Amino acid sequence: MQEKTDSFKQWAEKLTQYAGEKGFLNEMEYWAAVEETLLEKLPKDFEIGKEEKTYRNSSSVTVCLEEEETRLLLNEVNLAYNTEINDILLAALGMAVRDWAGIKKVVVNLEGHGREAIFEELEISRTVGWYTTLFPVVLNMSGAKGLSYRLKEIKGGLRKVPGKGIGYGVLKFLTSQSKKGGMAFKLEPEIAFNYLGELGRENAADSGPFRLSQLSTGTTVSPDMETIHAIYVSGMVNRGKFSLTVTYNNHEYKKSTVEQLADIYRSNLMKIIAHCTGKEEVELTPDDMDYSEYNIDELDELEKEMNQID
Repeated sequence: MQEKTDSFKQWAEKLTQYAGEKGFLNEMEYWAAVEETLLEKLPKDFEIGKEEKTYRNSSSVTVCLEEEETRLLLNEVNLAYNTEINDILLAALGMAVRDWAGIKKVVVNLEGHGREAIFEELEISRTVGWYTTLFPVVLNMSGAKGLSYRLKEIKGGLRKVPGKGIGYGVLKFLTSQSKKGGMAFKLEPEIAFNYLGELGRENAADSGPFRLSQLSTGTTVSPDMETIHAIYVSGMVNRGKFSLTVTYNNHEYKKSTVEQLADIYRSNLMKIIAHCTGKEEVELTPDDMDYSEYNIDELDELEKEMNQID
């Protein structure tokens, strides 16, 4: 029997204290820069009022990879640029929204598990509760850049997010107004993304004492609850296959429109898989080395100069 971990109440109290600490408030410069991003609106099939933006009107479209494609995504794709799964999935999302809507800087609310190890004295790994974080990331799709550049840029951008994003919500909801430096938190991304991870890995869900139920979980929120995103994208791996689900308001979008977005996403993800698995050598980025002061272009130039000296 494992020991009980710290309570949700202890975490909340510590987080409230953390919200006013000087060291944490240094994050404000980063989030202020993100907040200044020009948000381009998504195209809509129909204009609707706030009263129609409810979970009652939600529908979903799902696309899947085959088992071999999923195996490559999980086990081989990350080797090319020393990436993580979110780097790859968000790069594909940025490319898909660019191709679908023509948006060059795609702003996405990224959802995380929220159980970040920011307090050494607290352990919450087995504490029951909802710790989810939600914070904006900018996927820069501007310019005529190749896949290699896109992946490196997305990876670099995500590595720069302080504390894996937990500080954004802390600043927004817990830091006192007098310490926010005038930040208004007006950025409202229309897209949210969440990678739920792997479920049923190696059939473990069928062979152990617990297994995934085939029954619906039912309604988790009130049908009348307001939706804050026009497009909600979630990915997961279940029984060896990656699936991507795009949830939308069926009063705002035609199903065919969202199917097009999902298909474009799958196509771009397949391009990334083919590109990365075709690489014979690992390409490191500034984040992998002690070159964080360089951007991708500067590091490429430095490498060229070093190769010429050799």
